[in-house]
Amino acid sequence: MEQVIDKIIAELEDLKATEEFSDVLDVEVDVKLDDPGLVLADEYPYIFVSPVNETPLSETIGRAGYDVQRLEIIIGVVINASDYFDPAVSEASGVRELMKATTLIRKRLRRLKKRNLDNLQGVRNVVVQSTGYEPDLRDNIFVRVAIVTIAVERQYQHED
Repeated sequence: MEQVIDKIIAELEDLKATEEFSDVLDVEVDVKLDDPGLVLADEYPYIFVSPVNETPLSETIGRAGYDVQRLEIIIGVVINASDYFDPAVSEASGVRELMKATTLIRKRLRRLKKRNLDNLQGVRNVVVQSTGYEPDLRDNIFVRVAIVTIAVERQYQHED
């Protein structure tokens, strides 16, 4: 799981450095492993990658065998909603930016799907399962969170 998470973090670092992404969200901090929950006000917006579940799909027996695991991973984009407040519009602050950012993340993952995370050993498939948007209150800061859930199938050789 760790190699897959590291590869996704590296891809998101590359994505947030693109002009297309920075025009939508200017993420100045590194992509985080798991959601830290509370961060300093100047660390918004930020992106995190978090492992959720690891489920066996198939197993073989013997030293030459292999296991196939389904890895469920979430990618979160967190913004301080007050940074996007505009009293002239009648919509939740920052939602449009989150929708655009998650669209770019899904587009990047579709590209990666074809390459199986740049041919990371054993990766069979990458699928975006869902995208959700949630409001949250963190230490008196109203934030909005977009969660992209992905599933990665990976084959592991048995080890001695």
